[in-house]
Amino acid sequence: MRRKLLPLAIIASIYCSNAHSTVPDFCNSITTRDINSCSDFLLRESDKKLNEKYKQLLASIPEKSKAILIKSQRLWISYRDKTCQVYQPDSEGKYPDGSHAGNEAYAEKKNCETDITDSRTIELETLLNHGINHAYKKFKKYTIQNNQSLDEEKLKEEIIRRAEKNSYWKKYADVNCTLSRALYDEETSNCLSRLAFFDQPTPDQKHEN
Repeated sequence: MRRKLLPLAIIASIYCSNAHSTVPDFCNSITTRDINSCSDFLLRESDKKLNEKYKQLLASIPEKSKAILIKSQRLWISYRDKTCQVYQPDSEGKYPDGSHAGNEAYAEKKNCETDITDSRTIELETLLNHGINHAYKKFKKYTIQNNQSLDEEKLKEEIIRRAEKNSYWKKYADVNCTLSRALYDEETSNCLSRLAFFDQPTPDQKHEN
């Protein structure tokens, strides 16, 4: 099962708009070579922003919390890499689920990595800017308020349960929420449910325990 990803040209326009620069010509092309170049460009830009926020957060938190952040980042890298392996075809040109990979396989994998990197950057910004309460309110707006017939705690449990099918996400999220609790005393269930909703980790049979 693979993530639903935005077209590269749309993503490129968003990145370049935020950076006040123009979209590279190869991001407007439909050739496989240029599409791959665009996917590489987008991942580099995404990684740059993530590394910037990570360094800022690491420098701003108490010394006793730094080790937790470092561990969560390492687990997040593993989660991203393992999750996006569903876009890595084998020697016969097939995805792990048995379907045939097309010319877009390379770009899809990079796009997956970019998508997950952007989600991580948002979480780092949330921790950096003391935005925990705002993030949870946003989560409630899109989930609980639109499902008022459901019990809030049961809805959170279901969202977390689905996300935890990806064991790599679970390992990362558990440590990240340990950090959030240490910094802001955020309830673990609140942290896990908002992360699960905005990360939307895609479970894959190879990744489940």
